[in-house]
Amino acid sequence: MKNRGYGFSIKKGVDVSSNNSIAIIDLDQTYKIEDLNDIAAEFIYNQNFKYDLISGQRDINIENTSRIKIIGKTIINTLANFCFDEKIKDYNSGLRIFNKTKFIKHKHMMSDRFSLTTSMTITFLSENYDIKFKDIKYDTRTGNSKLKFKDFFRFVYTIFSLLFYYRSFKIIIPLLVPCLAAFLIFLTKDISANNLTDKTVILFNFNFLLIILLFIIDRINKIK
Repeated sequence: MKNRGYGFSIKKGVDVSSNNSIAIIDLDQTYKIEDLNDIAAEFIYNQNFKYDLISGQRDINIENTSRIKIIGKTIINTLANFCFDEKIKDYNSGLRIFNKTKFIKHKHMMSDRFSLTTSMTITFLSENYDIKFKDIKYDTRTGNSKLKFKDFFRFVYTIFSLLFYYRSFKIIIPLLVPCLAAFLIFLTKDISANNLTDKTVILFNFNFLLIILLFIIDRINKIK
C-alpha cells in the first residue's frame, strides 16, 4: 500500500472514529503520555468541551531539535504570528485534542503531509474557533526522521498558501504599499519629463493586479 502521508493517515483515522473528541500523539517518544492525559482532562473535564482545540506547546531548543528545523519553525511562527497578531510559539505540536466535526468541515484546507498540524492550527485560528495551548515536555526523538529537504519547501508552500488565503491583506499590503509608492514617484517624474516610461507602466499593472487579487480573495472568503 502506498504511503499517502502523515496528514492523510490522520484524516482517515478521524473519518472512521466514533467519538467527536479526537486525540493525536506522535509515537517517536518525544511526547509524554502523561501530557496527553493532562490535556484530555483539560479538554473534557476542566473545560467541559469549551475549546475546539487544545494543543501541546513545546519548548523547542537545540537539545531536542536540529538547527534546520528550528530555523524553519521560527520562520513559520514569525509569519503566522504576524498574520494573526498572536504570540504562539508552537503551531505544529503533534500532541493535541480537537473537535472532530470542525476538523472534518475544514480538512480539505489541511495538508495530507507533515504540515497537517500546522495547517490545522492556522485553519482553526482563521475560523475563530476556541483554541488553547498547554505547556508540555518534549524529548529528543528516537530513530531517524522521515522528513526530507524537499518536505521543507512543501511545508513552507502549504503554510504560505493558507496564510495567503486566510490573511491576504497581511501578506499583500506590505508588498503593495512600497510598489504603489514607487509607482507614484516614477509617475511624477514621467509627468515632469512629459514621457511615460516602461517601468511606470509595469508598476501600474503590477499594483492593479495585486488590488484585483485582494478583491477576489476577499469575495471568496465572504461567500465560502
